[in-house]
Amino acid sequence: MLHPPSRQQPFTEHRQPTRTPMEGSVSPPYTHSQASPPRSPSPPPTEGSVSPPSTHSQAPPPPMGAVKESEDVIQQQLTFSFVGESAIDQSGVSRDAYSSFWDAFYERRTSGTNTVVPCVTVQYCREEWLAVGHILVKGYKDHSIFPIRLNLTFLTVMLPGKKAVSEDFLLSSLYSYLSEDVKDLLTRAGNNDLEDDDESELVQFLADSGWTSTIPNYVNKTGFDKCLLQIRHKILIQTSKYPLVCLADVTRKHMGHNFSDVESLKTLVKDLTPTTRKVLKIFPGRLNSAREQNAFDLLKKYVRGLGRDMLPKFLKFCTGSSVMSVTSIDVTFNSISGLQRRPVAITCGPVLEISVMYTDIAGIRYEFNSVLKGGTEGLLFTIS
Repeated sequence: MLHPPSRQQPFTEHRQPTRTPMEGSVSPPYTHSQASPPRSPSPPPTEGSVSPPSTHSQAPPPPMGAVKESEDVIQQQLTFSFVGESAIDQSGVSRDAYSSFWDAFYERRTSGTNTVVPCVTVQYCREEWLAVGHILVKGYKDHSIFPIRLNLTFLTVMLPGKKAVSEDFLLSSLYSYLSEDVKDLLTRAGNNDLEDDDESELVQFLADSGWTSTIPNYVNKTGFDKCLLQIRHKILIQTSKYPLVCLADVTRKHMGHNFSDVESLKTLVKDLTPTTRKVLKIFPGRLNSAREQNAFDLLKKYVRGLGRDMLPKFLKFCTGSSVMSVTSIDVTFNSISGLQRRPVAITCGPVLEISVMYTDIAGIRYEFNSVLKGGTEGLLFTIS
């Protein structure tokens, strides 16, 4: 039985978000476990399994402590426990823990918009970055949970290697890293379609990106393209070189044979990215009455209306994972009405329970959004 290092601090609730990035307050969305019954008992873990520290059911902190000691834990069975819940972990709790780690990691240890790259920080040395690599491998190996928001260029250099990255690939990856406004600015600059006010914004972007040479004339397409090539290489590879090397030391050893080219990584990210069609496809169609059919139709209508930001939250509410890591979500029904009515999810199923008393889309949308958007108190965790 492996245990976290003696200097590992216990995970406790904390209301003052004044800590450093990975030792601070994380305020995740309201989660299902506040409203759901205890997770159903599952077969107990095998002898010799590794049990990381207990986590709070509202937002499990990163499972860094248990995987930090030794790479051997990648081959062992990890189990997670939640404060206030008596059931044994079987998939759902673990999915919560890994997904919440990556949610916190994106917010506290990366830069970027739609896609991100890790930031170099004095709080993380080689040991910590190797632990992140262990979590990446273990989460994917056990639950198909993978950090799909990491920039594709970063993932490509991390696994297949830098030789697989072309100039055009770098440009598309840079656009996914930048905000839509900056992407539009660079596109118009490349097409020689800038207005007077845009030029100052372009100069500011180049300065913020660390461009120290003479500002290139965007009318000269060759010179401007060369400038952009150097910037995207700096942003996506050079600034995160140390984390990249550390993560590659772990991921290539355990996953390199599965992801030896860019296309295999693109397929992985595409398969795990939630879409409305994918989520609706994993809902079974076993309905026993007209009222159940009506409630189920309203549920599907609600899911179809979810945007790119809300769909992963809905999926995590139901399964514990914000990526497509399960093949089905059972839907059950009750007759609760009034103030007691609310959607309930049991991630170890995974099972989603809704009331047949919904009469219109407004009611089901309001109650689901109240759960998915609701605030919670912060959580203190530490990996040192």
